[in-house]
Amino acid sequence: MEKTRYIIRDYKKEITHDELDLINQDAILGENIDGHEYENISKNRDKFDYTGESIEIDINLAIDTLKELKEAGSNYVEIMYHCDHVGYVFTGVDMRLATDEEIKEHQKKYKIERNEFLNSKIEVLENEISKIKKQIK
Repeated sequence: MEKTRYIIRDYKKEITHDELDLINQDAILGENIDGHEYENISKNRDKFDYTGESIEIDINLAIDTLKELKEAGSNYVEIMYHCDHVGYVFTGVDMRLATDEEIKEHQKKYKIERNEFLNSKIEVLENEISKIKKQIK
């Protein structure tokens, strides 16, 4: 039987870019366009599967963000679209194979947390049993 292998995910830094719709409009149309009407013309949209399901981000901003995360020690990145804020959350992560020592530490911590959880569950159930017993008398 093969030994279980573990991957360490060490989260390094989070960078959020919000209101990209307004930032993009200002960059293309000029700043402070409130009250001015404009319309989008989409070309070739039907050739792509997921267009319109998120918001565009300036490539230079995305590259600068990735560079900043890399400089913070990240070798992978999570990119989450945040629909409420019309933007993205970039989270830099250092991912690598765990050492034997890190695995032992993780297993020890997991065992402690699991026992705490089970003991709290036992306490809740014992209280419930006690209440039920009182109803019987």
